[in-house]
Amino acid sequence: MTPAVIGGIVAAAVVLAIVGFLVGKGGGGGDEQPEGTSSAQSGAITITYPSSWQRSDKVPPIPGFEFTNPIAVGPQSQPGNRLVTGLVDASGPSLLPTGFVKSLGADPDRSDTVRLGDVQAYRYRNLDPGGFNPALTLYAVPTDKGVATIACTADQAQAATFLPECERAASTLELDGAKPFDLGLGRDYVTRVNGTMTRLQRARGGGLRALKSAKTPDQQARAAGAISRAYGAAARSLGRARVSPQVASSNDAIVSALSDAADAWKKVADGAADADRGAYKDGERDVKKAEAQVAKALDGLNNPS
Repeated sequence: MTPAVIGGIVAAAVVLAIVGFLVGKGGGGGDEQPEGTSSAQSGAITITYPSSWQRSDKVPPIPGFEFTNPIAVGPQSQPGNRLVTGLVDASGPSLLPTGFVKSLGADPDRSDTVRLGDVQAYRYRNLDPGGFNPALTLYAVPTDKGVATIACTADQAQAATFLPECERAASTLELDGAKPFDLGLGRDYVTRVNGTMTRLQRARGGGLRALKSAKTPDQQARAAGAISRAYGAAARSLGRARVSPQVASSNDAIVSALSDAADAWKKVADGAADADRGAYKDGERDVKKAEAQVAKALDGLNNPS
């Protein structure tokens, strides 16, 4: 006897519209460094600064920040005026540590993009992290080793003079051993996401057509299994992507949602193979939830918080 065919699945469409990459505009202290300079290198970062400045062992404490192998330089006679640079463990749209962003009370404006040497950076001016008295400007550059960050701190009375000097020094930033990313999603990542999701959409569409026309549970199982494998392939593709710290958490969310969708479709396939209507319906519910999460995670790229 031919087993009964279990009902079909109605699932949310996968979102394919991914926004383009952001290109930083020129700026950020593009003037040539004046004659009489010194350089300091630590880890992947090299900075050039006026020879009248001195390197310091004291790094000004900035709430929420912990620099790896920091360089601190500034006028010896002005201990409140310092340029500090190093790699910082940060992720998310602002490229600033979560604790620091919380201390601001609101997400900082990311519209001020500049170039520091050959790399793109966000510049954050007039920051007030709560209880931090010096004037503060930050520059954040996403790299594959973390966020290359430059902090310019100045006594309020000397900020108008020191901060422009600090910005000129910041513009000499050089990276060796850390590869920078473009700001925003980046062209390579956008291409990978769109290619991955286009292949998934095509495979999913074919699987749904096969599922709709299936005459036996075995045919249903093969169709659902093909969709499951397509989701798994998409998860692996994006899991291998080289991503900026700026989009790492969003990419992780997408990979997780794709993996959950693969598991949900596998549950549907197993239910069909066993002619188990209850298991099949459970899988159907899981599919709807998982595919909604895929759409939500993709939307997080278009609308970062």
